[in-house]
Amino acid sequence: MEHGYRIRKRVPIRNLFIAEESPLLRYAYGLCGRRAMWEQRSSWIGENLPTFETRGKASSELISRVDTVSKQYGVTIDTKELIEAPTEEELELEGGYYDSAGLKIEISGNEESVVKWVHSLQQPNKFIGVSGLKIEPDADSGLLRCEAKVRLWYGGE
Repeated sequence: MEHGYRIRKRVPIRNLFIAEESPLLRYAYGLCGRRAMWEQRSSWIGENLPTFETRGKASSELISRVDTVSKQYGVTIDTKELIEAPTEEELELEGGYYDSAGLKIEISGNEESVVKWVHSLQQPNKFIGVSGLKIEPDADSGLLRCEAKVRLWYGGE
């Protein structure tokens, strides 16, 4: 180096990684190759994500879905409790911009019914998901007890 100048040579960005076989690098290249797929998914979400109208209507839709699936699979609803909506500040901190209705529910039923209930309740194409799940056997009754947090997701108004 003479007079404080340094000669820089252009190198491909991938040469800047120490380990070319790193999982992070493979993941990044994989995402670049799937751009069209992710654009298609983003478009589908924009076209199909339900629009949020009111908190009451959103909660009612979720409760209706949970009740229907519970009756369909013969599970007993022991408790239902609406989950309070996050504040706008909490959404910003979490980096989220989707609204949701949430329900904390406790059910009981035989093993097959509980598993089918969870499977049927989750409907990605309807934007319903189980965000928390705890299943325990009840030694006295031989049934499974299940605590679940269920969310129905919405786009902006």
